[in-house]
Amino acid sequence: MNTLLIKDVKSDTEIYQLATAEWTAQLTQLWEAVGKPVDRKQLAVYVKQLGRVPLGLLEQAISEILQNHTYNTVPTLGEIWKAIKDISYRWYQAESAYWGTELNLDIVDHASTVQICTNPDLPSAYDMVDAWWTKYGKGWKNEAAIQ
Repeated sequence: MNTLLIKDVKSDTEIYQLATAEWTAQLTQLWEAVGKPVDRKQLAVYVKQLGRVPLGLLEQAISEILQNHTYNTVPTLGEIWKAIKDISYRWYQAESAYWGTELNLDIVDHASTVQICTNPDLPSAYDMVDAWWTKYGKGWKNEAAIQ
């Protein structure tokens, strides 16, 4: 008889929270690499502005930025978006070469604005940062309660 043993089954909410924590932790490397404490407000802005970027693409972009960033500052959103665009361009170029098709970036120049719909059941950028900060940060909620 074949029996499948499942240990530590997680709910969709728990899986989402773990994925969010992992995604946010990628961003915190930007502060850790330059030896600066994570700024909650700045992190919340980064999470909000980069929230649509898939984890794998974000990991690669942050890795490239940390390899090339020469100043002792937290890289800007512009630097991150440039890295994301460069990586995406290389992926499309490789895909076009594989399929023998021409890469046509004119489509991007003439694309209409995309409306982003939000799901009210999902946490905001600030909620995501708070969750990360509570689990991995310096426990700002507890510090505030003590004072």
